[in-house]
Amino acid sequence: MTGNGFSTTRFLLLGAALGVVFFFLYSFLPLTAPPRFNSPDEMSNHFFAVKFLETQRLWHLEPLNLEFGGEIGPRSMRSVDGFLVPGGFLGLPLLYGSLGMVGGRGLLLFLTPIFAVLGALFWGLLIRRLFGDAVGLAAMLLLMAHPVWWYEASRTMMPNVLFMTLTIAAAYFLFAEPLRGFFCRRPDLEPRLLHHGDAIISGLLAALALFVRTSEAYWLALAGIVLLATVRPLPWRRILIFLASALFMMLPLLIFNHAVYGNIFASGYGDALQAVPPDQVAQGRGAQLLGPLRPYLFPLGFAPRDAWRHFLSYGVAFFSWWSVLTAVAVLLAGAVALRRRGAAGRPTRPFVLVALTVSLWLILFYGSWTIRDNPDPDAVTIGSSYFRYWLPLFLFSTVPVAWMAARLVGRVPRKQMPAVATVLFLAYAAFSGQAVFGSPDEGLTAIRQTLEQDHQTALAITDLTEVGSLIVVDRADKTLFPDRAVLQPLRDERTYRIIGETAHRIPVYYFGITFPERDLSYLHEVKLKPWDLMLEPIEGFGERTLYRIKPSVAASAD
Repeated sequence: MTGNGFSTTRFLLLGAALGVVFFFLYSFLPLTAPPRFNSPDEMSNHFFAVKFLETQRLWHLEPLNLEFGGEIGPRSMRSVDGFLVPGGFLGLPLLYGSLGMVGGRGLLLFLTPIFAVLGALFWGLLIRRLFGDAVGLAAMLLLMAHPVWWYEASRTMMPNVLFMTLTIAAAYFLFAEPLRGFFCRRPDLEPRLLHHGDAIISGLLAALALFVRTSEAYWLALAGIVLLATVRPLPWRRILIFLASALFMMLPLLIFNHAVYGNIFASGYGDALQAVPPDQVAQGRGAQLLGPLRPYLFPLGFAPRDAWRHFLSYGVAFFSWWSVLTAVAVLLAGAVALRRRGAAGRPTRPFVLVALTVSLWLILFYGSWTIRDNPDPDAVTIGSSYFRYWLPLFLFSTVPVAWMAARLVGRVPRKQMPAVATVLFLAYAAFSGQAVFGSPDEGLTAIRQTLEQDHQTALAITDLTEVGSLIVVDRADKTLFPDRAVLQPLRDERTYRIIGETAHRIPVYYFGITFPERDLSYLHEVKLKPWDLMLEPIEGFGERTLYRIKPSVAASAD
């Protein structure tokens, strides 16, 4: 579809107006909930963004780690030479911390909503350039209100939306060349330095995207290979400038990696295989077929059947209404393409091939991994990691649906188009909002209630425990750190050893599920008795209890 005559200015004004509305919708949690986080990764990213903002460092010294060699700390961090460092990639803490130096600490929790709006705008502009005004506008609106994009934008310290926005913006500058178009209209303003400004900016953005989510280099490289094979003629000068710019930007970022992890190619995940528990790495027939290549191509395992099963559960069935829309749109687009026998336009074939290749890779790459990020292993919730890992799939799916929506609205009399488009968009946003806010367990409304409870619990535990105390936890590290030093999990011989070596010198506590009498007796008689220690309940918090781990009566008497 060629378009409806929307100027870029009108396009951006409409996108910005809706973007303001969605910025506040994306900011629901930071605006209404206490400053706590529902995942350990979010807590870690926020902690180190603040650390970089205030000290320009991305490491934290926990004094107890001088004695225990990095054993003390939350699960979302790792230890390097006794210092706690981010357990993921450095990009988000570094970028957000830098922006926080300009806008203040209060800006940190609102940066992802801002980037989410920008990502939708850039996506609309890119699709507009490829497929016309109407499809681009619809794609922007569909992405802005898509339930997965909306939800991940609301988890404001997770890196996936930031990564996608940087990637989309890099693609827009590389393929649409907006600066070149602007200066072609105003040749009197063009500085020679900006003659290749689009490729330079694209390279810088791509490097930042990789720094935020380095693990996505696999599919970005695949997309590049597909484009090199399908786009003609190839703009070699632009490509070389893009690569040189990306490499230039990567150099200081690699230096940060070396300063934090001791290796320019390291990350908080360490070795990919060691970062995933062995029982979660698929070792079936599919993995055997790849042989020695499997750890390099699919470090999380390779199990096509598992990948297909996970894709059906999360990628298709969870948002079944969106899956139906996408399937109908793809079938209609395919029928039109067959009828026109390839006359759909130059961008269609490269886009379709990139979307199919990247989607298949991501389904196999992440779907082969059995992710256990919920206490209930059978739970299928909107908070599952599969959704954020498969964010590009949902991004690509907005294009056929946008094409279908544009054709549908295009058949309406011109005077009625705005009203029809508005009704369709509001209905779509209502479906998405219900999923985002109303999903049980991990919808935003449920998360807000959880954060309120966690905040009150954390305040109470902080009052009940001493500064400098150590609290053993199973999952509450995301709530209690950094107010208190944390050690996890309880049921680990390493943990019992550290408890035994510290509880006679400093206050040590355990906070977790209340023990039944049988478990309490087992801990006293088997695990704590060799260290002359005992558990004393301090206060209950629903199904959980704070216990003091203290010297037993006999040890105290001695």
